Order: sequence, then structure tokens, then C-alpha cells
Amino acid sequence: MLEVQVGRVEPETYFFYRWHPYAVDPSVDYSKEPTTLVEFRLEETSDGTVLTIVESGFDWRQDASKRPASASTRSRSSGTRRSAGSARS
Repeated sequence: MLEVQVGRVEPETYFFYRWHPYAVDPSVDYSKEPTTLVEFRLEETSDGTVLTIVESGFDWRQDASKRPASASTRSRSSGTRRSAGSARS
């Protein structure tokens, strides 16, 4: 089961949620570990709608002493940005 904390919602334009990206063991309490922020923005353009997804909050990865116990060894960048491009609406 994936648990997220939904933050601000602006219908048809923006919403965000926070989650624990390495919370894989259901027997572990991850509530004290850092979360990442995932933001979704919709922007109307002349060609349709652009969806921008930004995930941030990986600053703790720079300092091994701050990493949560659940962090995997995979590398993640701070402020990963993905764009789905234009979709006709």
C-alpha cells in the first residue's frame, strides 16, 4: 500500500503530494523519515495542455548521515523534472 499526504489542490491547474519514496516494508514506521514533494502543474497552451511533474526533496542524499534507513543505493537527483509534453485537450 502506498501512503501519500495530499497538499494543496487547485482544480485543473495544480496539486501536490508528499510521500516516503523508500517505504517498502509494511512492518516499518516511516513517519519520522524525510518525504519528497511531487508537484503536478497543468498549463493550457495553443496546442493543448502541458503537464509538468516535479519531484524534489532528495537533499538528504548528499549527506550519508542524514539518509533514512530505508533509502536504497539507487541514485536520485535533487529536483527531478519530467515533462509529458503537449497533450491535446
